[in-house]
Amino acid sequence: HYTDCPSFITRNRLCILDPHYRYIARKRMKPGKMYQDLDKLWEMFPDMKSSYLLNDLDNFPVQLKDGTLFRLPIRLSQTDAEQSEIVGSSGYFDLELLEDELKEWTTSMQEALLFVHNVCEIRFLVINHRKDQSIVSWKDPNPVVSYCHVESVRGEKEVILESGKSKLIRYSMKIMNKIDDKEEKWQIQLGEGNPESPSIDWNSIKPDDMEIRPQHGIAACFSKEYCSGKAFYFLPLPDYTCLPVHIHGQFVLHSNRRCLWISSSDDVKLKPRSKVADAKSAWNELLIQAIGISYAYFLMHSIAQNRTTCSKEDFIKSLKRYYKMFPDISKPSEPWKTLAKEVYKGLSQLNCPILATLNLQDNVGSKDSKQAVDQKYIIKWYRIHLSGAQDEGYFHTFCDFKSNVFLVLKAIGMNLIDTPMYIHKQFKEVDIHLPVISKKTVLQYYINFHISIIGDLALPCHVSSTSFETVDCFVTFVKYLDILKSAPSAKSSEPEKAAISDKDTVTSDDGDVSLCLQNVALLITVNEYLHCLSDGDEIVNSKHWNLFPESENTFLHKEMAECVNSAYVFKVSEELCDERSMLSEEYELVRSIFATNLPLSWCGEAQASLGDVNLSWVKMLLKCISEDHVFRCYQKNLLNDFTLIPSDSNELFSSASKVLPMRGISISLGFGNYKELESLLRKLKVTFVENDVFETTNIIKLPNLILPSDVLKCVYLVSKDNNWDNLLALNE
Repeated sequence: HYTDCPSFITRNRLCILDPHYRYIARKRMKPGKMYQDLDKLWEMFPDMKSSYLLNDLDNFPVQLKDGTLFRLPIRLSQTDAEQSEIVGSSGYFDLELLEDELKEWTTSMQEALLFVHNVCEIRFLVINHRKDQSIVSWKDPNPVVSYCHVESVRGEKEVILESGKSKLIRYSMKIMNKIDDKEEKWQIQLGEGNPESPSIDWNSIKPDDMEIRPQHGIAACFSKEYCSGKAFYFLPLPDYTCLPVHIHGQFVLHSNRRCLWISSSDDVKLKPRSKVADAKSAWNELLIQAIGISYAYFLMHSIAQNRTTCSKEDFIKSLKRYYKMFPDISKPSEPWKTLAKEVYKGLSQLNCPILATLNLQDNVGSKDSKQAVDQKYIIKWYRIHLSGAQDEGYFHTFCDFKSNVFLVLKAIGMNLIDTPMYIHKQFKEVDIHLPVISKKTVLQYYINFHISIIGDLALPCHVSSTSFETVDCFVTFVKYLDILKSAPSAKSSEPEKAAISDKDTVTSDDGDVSLCLQNVALLITVNEYLHCLSDGDEIVNSKHWNLFPESENTFLHKEMAECVNSAYVFKVSEELCDERSMLSEEYELVRSIFATNLPLSWCGEAQASLGDVNLSWVKMLLKCISEDHVFRCYQKNLLNDFTLIPSDSNELFSSASKVLPMRGISISLGFGNYKELESLLRKLKVTFVENDVFETTNIIKLPNLILPSDVLKCVYLVSKDNNWDNLLALNE
């Protein structure tokens, strides 16, 4: 609203608009006129030529000889404003302030070139004049000062889609500001119709009184850190969309050309049977859907801007720039919020490869230290949906890419993409749930691709031959899953029979999930072999594993002792510890462990020699079978089958021996003549147990020095073993 009588001249035509009917128009006629015979017009009104810079003057600016020239007579006084019916009394302008405002306006003029097809240059010029002259002097040294000189250079067009009546083309554009010597690089995509619904009959939807086509476009600047998106109808509309790109479309606009047409409740009340208002809204809705699909194609084809091989720093910058073009659904208001949602629906529908990860490029055979410093990386792109395939990309929330869990998941082949989590959140907003790293998804992946992770070797197999490679890696993985700490859901009413079935319910942070666990390697033994969960009945979780070096394949690795519930490994009910007949199968495993690690002479004998074996090891074995939660259930069985009761004469006894070593004074806490009695019995070759073996526990009942019956029985048995003829011959 700067003027009351705008006009422009182009291609030997002059158009003058006169909304007040004051200058060239008459009442009840059209408020303006186009003159095509300009020679006749200049002959009639010669003074008008200078108004359009057509005087044949010296030093005439070459850049003004061609193009379209607009003339806007400015209201310069309050009187001018009061005579205007367009503005109020304050609608006049100061030329200096107006010039400053125009300078600011020139920065936004650059983007006006994005979607216009026949304009490649815009200039805004101020002509200097002398104060003592009333007309412009072209003889001034610098008659024209250029405040805006913008040019655009379009790259070669590429057809990226052509389907029926729908077509998408893409090209690059450089916009150069000749004044500030700045350059912006843009990617432009233009299209018509809906690429995924080419059969839509747009003519049947188009409002009857409008000549529009379903043309649309996307423009994104790769040289800007931030782009505040606007809507365009060839030229920019005043409102911002809160999208990271510019959107162009032949929308149906309100008469003020400030926003898209939206049918109001008043339209429905006034025209309940009219389809005009609804047709306008329907056109805009369908066009927004088409732009959403076009936007998805734009993002899919923009990955070409990100090089497949680059340094890590370049990758981070490139990826950040790429994902900034994705709309944030929470920011725009309608109708642009709907458009943002359509983008993610379109990406899902097209199954676009937009998920990126960075992998180190292999430099096989290279030992160059410089190459180690300048390592190159390969960008790999994953599609949104791969239906559970092994090369599916997973979102994650790891901040430390050197964390143990992150490295383990990479080691087993999971593709942890570098796409930021907010992209996952956007898809979730439109009910599209993409895979994200969690205990549930990791476990499902492990089950699905167990063979490729473990290799072709049958379980049990050594951890070094699998993708885990080390014990620490495997233990970190199992601890992360955290599914073996809790007991499995009971499948039987009998507690002793409750075990993991082929499809057990695993409890984790993600809830209960039915997953097959039985044939999956989730256990590792001391000898670093992996075992499937179904082998747990033959694996013992004991802190005394180091006492049995020949049975490392039977004991759970110490690093997993705290993260495996007893229900998943060898376990018996302590309620049945006295029922040996009912524990025969379980006891066989325990007995085999002792038989494998103890000297052969200690097995099945009532008495044996300690030999070269360290007595401290025997004491630790006794402590094991008295304290360990597994072995204490079988202590009577073990003491009966193995000579594990040590005496001070380097002899070992089993509980089945007729002659057992006797408890001494220090153990029975006797005093007085018991000391003399102990000395006498030792002379009679009665054996005494090691004093510190049974101080704190009662593994088995041994003869006691303070019980006369025990003393007489020991003397009697010893006398028989030593062939005493007559005890009475001993004076003592």
